[in-house]
Amino acid sequence: MKKQCVIRRTAIAIAVSTVFLLTACGGGGGGGGAYGSSSGNPYIIPDNPYYNSGTLANYGFTPGARDTVPYATPTQVSTFNPYASDSTKTAVSQQYIVNDLTGNGVDSMIIAGRMSQPATSSEWVNSSIQLFTWKNGSFVNDTATWFTTGSNLILGTDPNIQFVDFFKSGKTDMLVSSSTDMNYYGPTGSSQAWLFTNTGSQFTRSTIELGAQVWGHGTTTADLTKSGWMDAIITDYGPNTTFLMNNRVNGFTPYQAKGNNDLFWGTSSIAAADFLNNGSTQLVATDSRACVGDTGWNGCGSSTTKMYTWAIDPTTNKLSINWAKDLPTPILGNSSHNYLVINYDFNASGNQSLILFSSPGTSGGVKQSAIQFLQNDGSGNFTDVTTTMLTGYNTNTHGTYRPQFIDLGNGFKSMIVSGSDWSGTNSSTQFLIKQSATGPYVAAFQNIITDFASQAHLIAGGSNRGNQVAVVKDASNNLYLVTTLQYQSDATSPVRMATYLSLVGANLNTTTAQAAFNAVKATWPWMSPAQVNQVLAQTSSSYMTDAGTGLVLNPEKLLNPVGSLSIATKSGVMPLSGLTGGISGVNMSGLNQMQAFDSLGRNYSLNFGTTNSVGPNGFTFNTAHIDQHNLTSHTEYMLSGSTNTVYNQQGMAMRLGSENRNQYIITGLPLTPKEFGEQSRPGMYILVLRDPHNGVLVFQKFINVVRFLPDCSLPV
Repeated sequence: MKKQCVIRRTAIAIAVSTVFLLTACGGGGGGGGAYGSSSGNPYIIPDNPYYNSGTLANYGFTPGARDTVPYATPTQVSTFNPYASDSTKTAVSQQYIVNDLTGNGVDSMIIAGRMSQPATSSEWVNSSIQLFTWKNGSFVNDTATWFTTGSNLILGTDPNIQFVDFFKSGKTDMLVSSSTDMNYYGPTGSSQAWLFTNTGSQFTRSTIELGAQVWGHGTTTADLTKSGWMDAIITDYGPNTTFLMNNRVNGFTPYQAKGNNDLFWGTSSIAAADFLNNGSTQLVATDSRACVGDTGWNGCGSSTTKMYTWAIDPTTNKLSINWAKDLPTPILGNSSHNYLVINYDFNASGNQSLILFSSPGTSGGVKQSAIQFLQNDGSGNFTDVTTTMLTGYNTNTHGTYRPQFIDLGNGFKSMIVSGSDWSGTNSSTQFLIKQSATGPYVAAFQNIITDFASQAHLIAGGSNRGNQVAVVKDASNNLYLVTTLQYQSDATSPVRMATYLSLVGANLNTTTAQAAFNAVKATWPWMSPAQVNQVLAQTSSSYMTDAGTGLVLNPEKLLNPVGSLSIATKSGVMPLSGLTGGISGVNMSGLNQMQAFDSLGRNYSLNFGTTNSVGPNGFTFNTAHIDQHNLTSHTEYMLSGSTNTVYNQQGMAMRLGSENRNQYIITGLPLTPKEFGEQSRPGMYILVLRDPHNGVLVFQKFINVVRFLPDCSLPV
């Protein structure tokens, strides 16, 4: 779509050797409280004189560098205060996309976080949870409906909220662990977690007292006891990693490792599953330094990614955590910050494998990230298969704390990774496209998503940093880009956040490069590979992805004509662009399969059957019976001008004459009769058809030529 206006368009992106089909539709709608489906919002083109070059440069736009984007103009959905009260401190938040959270069968979004560091307990302000969902076709902030006053206010949380039906109600509940990213655990000095039980129309909040100081950087859920009920684990940077065992009624019982604890120094993130396939549940922890009976900070072993077993003694009720084995070393080394691990069967092996997300170190600030794929052989032996499972990933990005797995239309779960990019470029979102159950993830769309995130800031007038991008679907399965950013009127004004939405389209389909080639060959089998490549080259541009060589192919350009369409006539090849004129009253419905060709020689079937022009019949004019030469019927006396005989391709004679008489019966120079389709001027004509064998009159009509408008149906 043009940045100047929003139109419907489709694009195909080839990243490395892969084609991604992105269906992009127009969108828009009013801002403020909700995003609707009305249209007409223009894309803010970088050349727009409203913005000077300095302003555009601040948001990463170079005037004239990009002409089109496959998404509608970002539209404001809502503004809100991320805190319980006003603060000028930057907020650290996370967008969570959850399907059917509110029981409407479509995607909802939770936004939650905490105050950023550095901070002190004296200046700490609690944070608010916000809920967005679809209502009456609009994406709205529905927090006031789903939370009673004040129940959405929490101390703060890191990006690890869990969404699970804990009590088999058929509704999705929400578990929130607390974190301030420092040694501050709230006014009581002891940590809490919060369970939000879904009643179907509202979340009921209950507080879980953890009974210890827990720096809750990571959280996971699993059926730890194989009972069919989901439990939870909250990590700690210390000895108090906490198990929350489901009471199977309405809450949890907390356990910390009071027995043997090989996880003494804690962990950044944890995953729990039956990795050994032995009917029990094991743990995999990251940034873990302790081993068997070793409480030294440097720990032991070859990797900071480690597997542990666990047990709760039925007599003493004490939890023990025991080291089992080391897993492959993280991609960025043992000194890196491996802030997230998830168990995920990424290659349809049937085994619980792992995906590890890393950055260079715990100090932060370096714009670098890595994703590691660890394949489980079914017996708990893990192999690093990143090189075969990930293609084109741009490591010059801030990593995601919440990967979004989403079916973009091909039946496979692709992964959206979006980090809070504080570098000022907002270039840390990539779509990792999954094309088969076992195949790799291929990175794409980084530049497009950067445009979207940056444009939202440009519209809001905020600094171009810090917001993630996700995809949310509506009831019609249309895809929308969504981002939440923060802004201040000035340095002393309180922080506010705004959510922006942008329609992408009904589906994001994936195919292979060969399939795009085959699409052209199927339509024009006679084309050689070189000719097909010429079509691809002439219908592409290149800014879709930073993942190696990338092309953007537009299917409308791929299959539509290149250059002018032309038809073969008795006088030679005639471009349709030069074809004007028409014959009023003549039924041309039989001309619905006329063949034309483009500048590359590709043939198209055109429908001329709808080109009938309706004009005044000659009998409505004031006519004079002026004698003429070479007349064949009385009708020709109605024409003040000469007539000629023209033969069609079947050999039938057509008498064609013209005049240029006005309402005062004053004639000008007569028009020279030409073949059909070549009339350069409107006027009055007589059409007479005679059988070439016996001269019998077949058809005659006095007509008025107005204009010729072909209707092109492409391709058939």
